[in-house]
Parts: sequence; structure tokens; C-alpha cells
Amino acid sequence: MGGIMREIAILIVEDNISSRQGLARSLAEAGMGIDHVYTAKNGVEALAYLQSLPIDLVITDIRMPEMDGLELLKSCRAAGYLTEFMIVSGFDDFEYAQTAIRYGVKAYFLKPVPLSELKAEIKKMMELWQQAEKGEKLKTTSQYQARELFLQKIIKGDILPEQMAEHCQKFDLPVSGQYLVGVLDCLFFHEDSYNQTPLRQAIIDFFNRHWPVARYFLFQTGSKQFVLLLCLNGQNPGKTADGCRQLCQDLNQHCGHRIYIGVGPIVTDLSDIILSYQAAGRAVSYLLFEPSEKLIWAEDLPAENILPTATQTEVPQMIYQAILNHRPEQIKAQLRLLFDSFREDQHPPHFVRGMCTYIIISVQTELEKLWRERSLAWEEPFSYDVINNLWTISEIHKLLEGLFLSYSNYLQKSHTIIDPIIKKSLFYIKNHLNSPLHISQVANYVHLSPGYFSVYFKNKLNQNFKEYVTQLKIEEAKRLMAAGDLNMEEIAMAVGYDQYRSFHRTFKKETGISPTEYQKRGSQE
Repeated sequence: MGGIMREIAILIVEDNISSRQGLARSLAEAGMGIDHVYTAKNGVEALAYLQSLPIDLVITDIRMPEMDGLELLKSCRAAGYLTEFMIVSGFDDFEYAQTAIRYGVKAYFLKPVPLSELKAEIKKMMELWQQAEKGEKLKTTSQYQARELFLQKIIKGDILPEQMAEHCQKFDLPVSGQYLVGVLDCLFFHEDSYNQTPLRQAIIDFFNRHWPVARYFLFQTGSKQFVLLLCLNGQNPGKTADGCRQLCQDLNQHCGHRIYIGVGPIVTDLSDIILSYQAAGRAVSYLLFEPSEKLIWAEDLPAENILPTATQTEVPQMIYQAILNHRPEQIKAQLRLLFDSFREDQHPPHFVRGMCTYIIISVQTELEKLWRERSLAWEEPFSYDVINNLWTISEIHKLLEGLFLSYSNYLQKSHTIIDPIIKKSLFYIKNHLNSPLHISQVANYVHLSPGYFSVYFKNKLNQNFKEYVTQLKIEEAKRLMAAGDLNMEEIAMAVGYDQYRSFHRTFKKETGISPTEYQKRGSQE
């Protein structure tokens, strides 16, 4: 069937497993353009599908345990579902047929129905859907969308109190009782290509097997999260908690990717569903910390209103100075301490993102001033909005570290490119790292007095001569250690230290560990 742009979904309701699976397989492999074929063993399971998925056609048996085909049909019409129905029955009963026709059944087949006839009827219906689609009259889809819109308004508090009862009756939401909201989130939910059918089916299967008494609604928000609205009807809170834990465990086992669920408090008024939803949304946002426990209870969250510590507010200036002095290890160390504090104290995710945004803006502001003073082009544009699109705290940490290291590298390169004296000086230093290197040697090389050159060098590089040379020697020593061709005394000689003891002392002062310990750590990584 070419031309039908939307996906077509059919639900087969049959208590006989071989008949159910055989018909499902035949339709799935028929090449008719049917995208999804679901199965249910009775009317109760079928209703769960209809409440959670946009089903175009139900093909149902009549006589089944718990809820038969006609009861299913009546329930659907009472709830306002406009899904099309076909009945396949083993009973040639005029009353059954008459009732089915009265409720708008499109076809009534007696078993065993020839598959060719059933396919022909389905083909006719698909052609009608195609015509309806051209006129934008897809009743099934519009009904499903209307229910989704209603549920989204409920969680946002956008339904007027005087309209609440009417809407609830139309969409089969209990007007009294207990309500609980869970918000499901996963990295894959936010991908345009994500196939949500396995998730929806896993949730339907879970409630059918483990929590049949629960009334629930599943829908997706504009932010691609899924919302699960539970109507509990006075169920024991302990059993509710157990059910939530079991659901989270089942979804993570069967869906093949990490799914986090934030759970809000139980509320007893429809107008308070928004409070449960907001709390659940805050809870699921803690997936930022990649917790091992995928179920996050709103009642367990730390306080929301916190202020940055004095140490945290000093981070931008510390990083800025490390960038100016081209101290990559200091940049890494400052960020490591910052993110360790975030993890240890479990700061609210919005605070973490806000703090990181503040740090980036502060550092960029200072660097832009410096760039203008030195007539440098701002070649490292970055939008801090990216932080809001990152999934985990590890990704944010990695982003900031890479960004600030790139600023440091760019600043260092700019000196050598623009200033001829500095360029010549750095060339000399680089080629004489194997000697003690006194400032008078370099000053003489660029034809300046040692005193003037010292001030000139510090003004241009924001770092004095001795610090710069020491840092360069230590970086070269690290490179030689990684290469593994020289022993420690040879490395010390290669970077201009006549005595290993002097090299050892300087290395430990700069890095915090001895050369031997550094080399040992490197070999273990």
C-alpha cells in the first residue's frame, strides 16, 4: 500500500495462543504496509494496548476469559476510542452479529476465516484510511492525540476545575482516588530515530503480568520524556513502591538501554497531579550523576535552594590564571576538585549546569578583554547552551576541560605567532632545554638587557622566565619518561639538570609526585 504516510498498527485479540500467533505472523509477513502487529489474550490486555498506543484496527474473537470481544468493543466505544473493529468468531449467532454491527464493526467472520478474505477486508480499510488522510480526517489518530493533549494539560495544570470532570469522563480518567506520576528518561528517547514501540509494549506487558489492578496512562511530553500517570485506588504505599521498583527493573532488563524513572509523591486531588509531575521531573533530572539506582524518589532528593561555596566562586579566576600561565595540570586539577564536590554533595542538576555556565562566561569575559588588548582574534567561539544538551556530569566535565585547555593552547600559540622577540626567545629556549638556561643567555640572543627582557617576557606571556622554562623542562621530561628509552638520570641530563637530586626536587614541586612515581602511574594506565 503506497501513499499512507503514517504507521499502521493492528491488534489481534484471541485466547488461543496458536491462532493468535499464527494470524499475527501472517499479517506481519503479508507485505501490506502494516507496521505493527500486537497481540493480546483477552479484552483486559487489549484495553491496556488501546490506552497506551494508537491502534488502527482490532481483530478480536468473541468468547474469551475475563473480558470477551463484545465487552471489549462496548468498553472502547464508551471510552471514546474510534478504533476500527473486525470480529472473527466460531459462533454463527445472529445476536452477536447484530450487536457487533450496532457498535460499528467493519467485518464479521466465522472461523475458520480464509486469510485471503481477511487480507482483502484489511486492504479496503487501508484504502479508506488513505483517502481519509488526504482529507485530514484520521479519527483514530486525532482521538489518540486528543487524549495525549488532555494528559499533557493535566500535568501542567491547564485544565479548568469546572471542565475537569467532563474531560476525565471522556478519557476514562478516575475523578477521585490517589494519583502518582513517574517520569521516564533515557538518552535514546531524545533521538529522532528512537522506536518507542518496544518500550510501550514492555510497559503494557508489565502491568498485565505484575500490576493488573493499576489504572495507568502513558504518554510523551514535548521534551521527549515519557510520563506514567498511575491511578492507585487506595493501594498500599508499600506495594506501590514495590511495583515501581519492579517496573524500573523490568524496563532496564528488556529494553536494552539505561532508563531512569523519577517518582513524585502520591496526591489525592486531580489538581495536584501537577505537583507530583514536577517532583518526578526534578527526581529524574538526577540521572546527570549516572546513579546505579535507576529509580529516583523525589522524597529522597537534597535541598533545592543552595548557594555556591566560597571555593566554587573562586574557580573562574583560578582557571583564568592557569590559562594565562599555560598550566594544563592546574586547569585539570581545579575542574577535578569542582566536579568532585558536585558529585559528593549531589548538588541539584540545575545548580551544576548553572555553575558551569557561570564559570564559562566568567572565563570567556576575561579572555575576551585580554584578546582585545593584544589585538588577537577570538578564534574559539563557544556557546555555553551546549551544557544543557549534555546528558551526564562526566560529559560536562570533559567539555569544560577541553574548552579551557584549548584556550590555554591558543593563548600560548598566539605569543609565538605575533611577537618576533618572543618568537625568537621561545625558539632559543626550546632548542636549549638540555642546558641550565639562564635568562642572560636568552636576553643576549635577542639583543636585550637581562632586566628589560625579564619584564618584557613577563608582560607578554603573563609568566616569568623561570616558571616558563621549568614548566617546559618538566613537560619534556614527562615525554621522555613515556618514551621509555632513557633512565631517570639520563632524563634529568636531557632537560638540563646536572644533578638528579635537583631534577627530583623540581619535578615533585611542580607535579606533586616524584619522577619515579609519575613514571609508575603512567605505566599502569
